[in-house]
Amino acid sequence: LVTGTHEDGNAMWYVDRVRLTEEAPGAITQTTIPVTSADLDFMGPPSEPFFDNHAIPRMAIDDGKGELLQAERTWGAFTRYGDVRDLLGASDDRLVVMRRGDGVTLRFDNVPRASSGKAMTVFMMTDLLFKPRKWLTAANATDLTENVTPLPYHGMGHYPPDRPFPSDATHQECQSQMQTRIYGKGDPRWGR
Repeated sequence: LVTGTHEDGNAMWYVDRVRLTEEAPGAITQTTIPVTSADLDFMGPPSEPFFDNHAIPRMAIDDGKGELLQAERTWGAFTRYGDVRDLLGASDDRLVVMRRGDGVTLRFDNVPRASSGKAMTVFMMTDLLFKPRKWLTAANATDLTENVTPLPYHGMGHYPPDRPFPSDATHQECQSQMQTRIYGKGDPRWGR
């Protein structure tokens, strides 16, 4: 388990909790259940009840009642609202690019129930990156942190990447068809 910041102070990992047990491991049955549907929509930002209390780890309540401040706006090309399931099937750098307040509603069908006397734990495997609005060592956001580009991709090594995002036909088609919500710097629009 590795925590801390990137060597340039450009990223931070926060571990919410770690639990250990000395019990003998139980039998585990793993079942992979594909996503039936995935819809991107504007849901509003989460509330942050202890935002100013640094003694309590930051937490967010996914209620859509948080503030949408002008200072928190990002700009660039974001994924159009609607069905994004095709973008979530593989780690292929075809991305769902989201803005504060966006959310993806996932649906899974035929989820088995735990048999009598057994417990079921659900893990969602994701491949994602949260880009900070400002670096930990910076007083303010910059064009790099406010703009969604450069987009991350597998094998980039660090952020910002030293090579451009993949530009083959598949990725160009994805960009032109899916990244169609365009917001310029200072654009007052938010959500739908």
